[in-house]
Amino acid sequence: LFRSAIVVCHTYGIPVDLYPIRQLCDERCIALIEDIAEATGSTYQGQLVGQIGDFAAASLYANKLITSGDGGFVLSTRETTSDGVSMYEQLRSFTNHGFVPDYHFMHLYQSGNYKMSGLEAAFVTPAIDDVKKVAEKRTEIAAWYRKFLADVPGIRLMPKSQFGPETPWVFGIEVETKEKRRAMRKILAENEIETRDYFLPLHLQPPLQGKLDCAEPPDLPNAQHLGKVGFYLP
Repeated sequence: LFRSAIVVCHTYGIPVDLYPIRQLCDERCIALIEDIAEATGSTYQGQLVGQIGDFAAASLYANKLITSGDGGFVLSTRETTSDGVSMYEQLRSFTNHGFVPDYHFMHLYQSGNYKMSGLEAAFVTPAIDDVKKVAEKRTEIAAWYRKFLADVPGIRLMPKSQFGPETPWVFGIEVETKEKRRAMRKILAENEIETRDYFLPLHLQPPLQGKLDCAEPPDLPNAQHLGKVGFYLP
């Protein structure tokens, strides 16, 4: 019976080193959840990401590797819950207000409405067969960036996957200062190349201020540095 969980996010399509985390979770009876929203089709030591955790969640938003326009999906490597209930049936119930087929309008679980429409499902289902092809194309694009940006002064390229082919969702670079990032993005925008800043670190997000177990946000220098000077290319 899990009493807590660790969520690992394969950010920008770079797989996390999963086996050490998997071992820790097994030793302490912690559920391992993989966020594969940006890494659908990426592999970790020969396995698709999402197959090592107890659960995996993915986004099907319009800018992801495959899309239904919005929504997402959940995977589980567990066939049953600790109570012997079918994991598939329970996850299916969670998408529909906690209903189950045997009882009309009885909520067996506290949940919401997360159903995908038939039109969205029809849109994304054929794309599943293209995941490998899309991943291979992203490997090719990443190789182009590494070839042509390798000798550009003042920038640092995103780390390369250590666990399989490089299949990034986007391609990240770092510059020396926030001001240089702004200037580079402006030049790229003038040439009709769309970019995005790296994500603002979670501990600095406004809704969490005053709600962490500390008076001030923790000092996380790596995340804070990347949030200031990193941005990604399409």
